[in-house]
Amino acid sequence: IIGVLLFFRISNPMVARLEEYSRDLEKTVEERTAEVVRANSLLTEAQRIAHTGTWNWDVETNRLSWSDQVHRVFDVQPHAFGATYEAFLATVHPEDQERVERSMQEALYEGMPYSIDHRIVMPDGSLRVVHEQAEVALNESGQPIRMVGTVQDITERTQTEEALRDSLQLADDLLRAIPSGIYIYEYREPDELILVDANKAAEEMTGIKLRDWKGKEFDEIWPPAKDQGRTEIYLNVARTGEAYESEDVVYADERVDGAFRVRAFSLPKGRLAIAFEDITKQKQALERLRISEEKFAKAFHAGSDIIMITRLEDGLLIDVNESFERILGYSAAEVSGKTTVDLNLWSRQEDRARFA
Repeated sequence: IIGVLLFFRISNPMVARLEEYSRDLEKTVEERTAEVVRANSLLTEAQRIAHTGTWNWDVETNRLSWSDQVHRVFDVQPHAFGATYEAFLATVHPEDQERVERSMQEALYEGMPYSIDHRIVMPDGSLRVVHEQAEVALNESGQPIRMVGTVQDITERTQTEEALRDSLQLADDLLRAIPSGIYIYEYREPDELILVDANKAAEEMTGIKLRDWKGKEFDEIWPPAKDQGRTEIYLNVARTGEAYESEDVVYADERVDGAFRVRAFSLPKGRLAIAFEDITKQKQALERLRISEEKFAKAFHAGSDIIMITRLEDGLLIDVNESFERILGYSAAEVSGKTTVDLNLWSRQEDRARFA
């Protein structure tokens, strides 16, 4: 009995230490478990926010496991998913299935990276677009045994990109179609304008082809412009965003010679557009008209013959020259708005004989 009592007396401290160690271990396990739960919770939330989930495919058993977010992306309940590669492939749009399967085989057996965008068919028949990326794990023999990857819902991004492409295409179509010439330059601080685009009308009006001059600086393309002060005008538009207009810009070099109506305005991303219309023929026509009017005015006012200007539809007098006033005795104000019948002009035989 004495020996037994001594044994327990000696062993009690060890038992106490074991119990304390057990309690510490339980506490550590609880803390680590809580950390894992928090980490998983954070991961799940991060995946939800990023519309990104993870998947794991055991190639040998054909067992495919998805994270909760992948189920949400595909709108499939875990119990309703077949959890095999074939079940996944069935969700892929029929037109994309061959491409997905080819990429998968290339990743498994040819060492190619698995990174692909494809469409999926939702349970309600709607379409979504996802991006998938994965790594392949090999065994000691170099055979694929597992694929681990991510899937991200990129539908909204894809739609935005498509809308942007459509907008850019529309803008490009409009640029090509409008009758005014347009050259587009990229502004590079502090004082460079680099040609980046042009429409057909601009090339036809000036002979300056985009294919020959793209990437060239404004002053190199238009040598006289700097001396005319035009370079600084356009640089100011690019710097300040304040548009510039001129109804009559005369430009002449060995390629271009004419008068132009010009408008310069800034575009997004540091671009500058210079739109112009060739008004050379219009100016020439106006000059011919001015000369003709001067000649007529000289003949009208200085000639010795009677000259009347009448309205064609009703014969009302609009104007008469000085010879009319002097010979017939009527002032221009008196005859305005009347006809020759109202004034009894040429009604008498002697008047008609006098001016015949």
